[in-house]
Amino acid sequence: MTHELSHAAVCRLLGIELQEVVLFQWPGSFTRDIVGRAYVSHEDVDSTFAVFGVAVAPLVLSTVGSLGGFLLARLLLFGALQPSNPSGLTLDRYVEALSGAPLQVSLPAMAALWLGASLAFTGFPSKTDLANVGRRLDRLATIRGSSKGLDYLLRHGRAELATFHTLGLGVVGLFGVGALLSVALDDLVFLLLLGAPVLLGEVAMGEVDRLPDRSVDQYNRLRRLSRDAYDGKTLSDEELAAVVGSLNDDDDRPIRELAVHCVYHVADGQPELLDDWHNELLTGAETEPSYRLRAAVLGALGEAADRVDDTERLAATSLSAVTSDHEDLVLQALPALMSVADDEHALVRERGTDLLGTLGRWDMADAGFLVVLSKAYAANTASRPSPSNPVGGDDEPDAAHAPTDKELVSRVVPPGGEPVVSAAFDRLDHTEWHLRSAAVEALGRLGESESPTAGAVARTLVRQLDDEEWRVVDEALNRLQKVEAAEPGATTLPTERVAELLDSDHELLRLGALHWLRTVAETDVDAVVPLVDAICVRLNDPEPGFRNKAALVLATVADEQPDAVLPVREALYDTLTDENRRARAHAALVLARLAEHSPAALLPELERLLQFAADDLSNGNLALVPAHLADEYPETVADSAAVLRPHLDSSTDATRVNATLLFSRLAETQPSVVQPSVPAIKRCLDDDNPKVRENAAETFDALATVRPDLAVDAHGELLALVSADTTAIREAAAGTVVSLAGSYPLLFEAHVGTLVSMLDDERLRNEGLVAIKAVHHGRLAQSSALTSE
Repeated sequence: MTHELSHAAVCRLLGIELQEVVLFQWPGSFTRDIVGRAYVSHEDVDSTFAVFGVAVAPLVLSTVGSLGGFLLARLLLFGALQPSNPSGLTLDRYVEALSGAPLQVSLPAMAALWLGASLAFTGFPSKTDLANVGRRLDRLATIRGSSKGLDYLLRHGRAELATFHTLGLGVVGLFGVGALLSVALDDLVFLLLLGAPVLLGEVAMGEVDRLPDRSVDQYNRLRRLSRDAYDGKTLSDEELAAVVGSLNDDDDRPIRELAVHCVYHVADGQPELLDDWHNELLTGAETEPSYRLRAAVLGALGEAADRVDDTERLAATSLSAVTSDHEDLVLQALPALMSVADDEHALVRERGTDLLGTLGRWDMADAGFLVVLSKAYAANTASRPSPSNPVGGDDEPDAAHAPTDKELVSRVVPPGGEPVVSAAFDRLDHTEWHLRSAAVEALGRLGESESPTAGAVARTLVRQLDDEEWRVVDEALNRLQKVEAAEPGATTLPTERVAELLDSDHELLRLGALHWLRTVAETDVDAVVPLVDAICVRLNDPEPGFRNKAALVLATVADEQPDAVLPVREALYDTLTDENRRARAHAALVLARLAEHSPAALLPELERLLQFAADDLSNGNLALVPAHLADEYPETVADSAAVLRPHLDSSTDATRVNATLLFSRLAETQPSVVQPSVPAIKRCLDDDNPKVRENAAETFDALATVRPDLAVDAHGELLALVSADTTAIREAAAGTVVSLAGSYPLLFEAHVGTLVSMLDDERLRNEGLVAIKAVHHGRLAQSSALTSE
């Protein structure tokens, strides 16, 4: 953490824009308890000083902190910062004086030693930091070649350099500067030279790639390629062919081991590179005699499992591995099997007994087995039988004999799945949270299909909302949302518990509750109404995405129960100034739906809303409020036209869509109000967004009936739109053309060909005939006038 904070601090100091700062990552999967690396991302810099400053920043800060830790350790161990050495500064007398001091070993002293050592080692620039500096210096020195420059030396000698740095700080901190001063110069040079062979050896190992002996050359080449893959370099097709071809080298296990590690690094960073090699990898996973290497190959296939075409073969290979006696092999095979369990559910069911027998053998694998089995038995749910004795209806049994939720779910799984249901229910009360979470996921998958057991699964998941581990509650919320989406009305909201989750300190729980509420609100809005106030509080959530999601839930409620949302309008007005654009947009959407369903309540606040619209041209939903009010209060809304005119030229699609919608509704009753905006609306006829073009065409259609003079200048664009791809646009444009042809028949005489083409469109045929007739009558009228003349 101090390492990454140092990078970030120097970026701030030098004015380098930070893009992302990650100090720590929790394990991403319960099947592989690996902590992700911390990192700092910043903009590209083209300054040697800046590159060097950012790279060595941790070295400065952590060196100071490390010395502090070692000095504290010396104080705690010896009771003094500097042992007395009256005899001079020779090394032997100094050590003698130090060793004569009473040693006081204690837990705080050990903690101080750990702090000093860990800060010293992790404060040393990382391989990436050294590579950045090395590449920069190599470029300045015009050095090229993977093993010729400072870049190579720094990166591949990093561990040794960091070790020397740590030991050096330990000597300075624990023995004092006096110990260093007492070392003769020739002794000091000798000590430094001890480390030189190690660093030179790193460079030499890269150079022996050129040795002519086949096995040595192959070994070193694979070693280099594995290192390159770990560093994220892209391997060529030829290099990948050499690596994959070495997987089946029966005579040389070290060769196979290097090839496996290289493949694993490629799959971890660039799985797409292995697209042409899946069959060869599967062969390696099937034939490799070493279970550890077989595990590594399966781990690589797990990283790229979603790209494997032969899912049946991958499933069969993984199933054979997960029933083995080697835990490493089981854990590495599980991710691949989890990825293909949906597609190969029949094969997994066929081997279900073998998998059930593994439950309880491996603590870390149990959760994965439950998920795999639930995927298999939840797939292809259309053929599930209905329960023979479902709960509900006229034949509902008395409470004493009603089936339990466990029995209900067991009745509808395909044959062989009952033990899976039983195992999942049994693990809901397990002491290990990751097994409870896996049980929740397993039951959730079984209840996500449309079946009479969705309610039973939902009730079980609701009970898990009281789990003491927040990650189990998060999984329950996630599965409840999916069950409700698949079977609307399956879940019953525990109002008080959901309100607690909305106020949780855990961000994922608040987000999960909001997701679930939105899904429930789409089918059972009455259940969500009691929670409107609690949802409204989330409009002030520290996380912008949560504020946005809360506004979306309120918009769903407002569509069905506007009266329930009207009392929280002030909170929505506050959200209209939110720094997050999406939160502002969805708060305006709530107000727009209130205007649509309760226009009288929003009309007095129109002027206030228009002020927000004038200040925020990116929030297109603000234009929806006057658009919905325009049907009943056109004269009152007329003043909105001037405010929303700039929205017609907004760079945001939604803004232009909603602004043109307002003008289309004002055009027929308030044409003079629309008149100043006609040029901008005309430009909208060529807009990239089809809905904008449609609204603009409808605006001119309305104008053409009451003020054709305002629409006639757009006749060329409207004629072009009668052949548009969208039916609604063609019909709106055709209606305008008919009205204008009646008012200006001679103007359309030159466009008779376009009018005739309308006859080929069944929907526009009538409008085309009317327009042609209008042009014909105009011609006759002109001819009659000339004859009279």
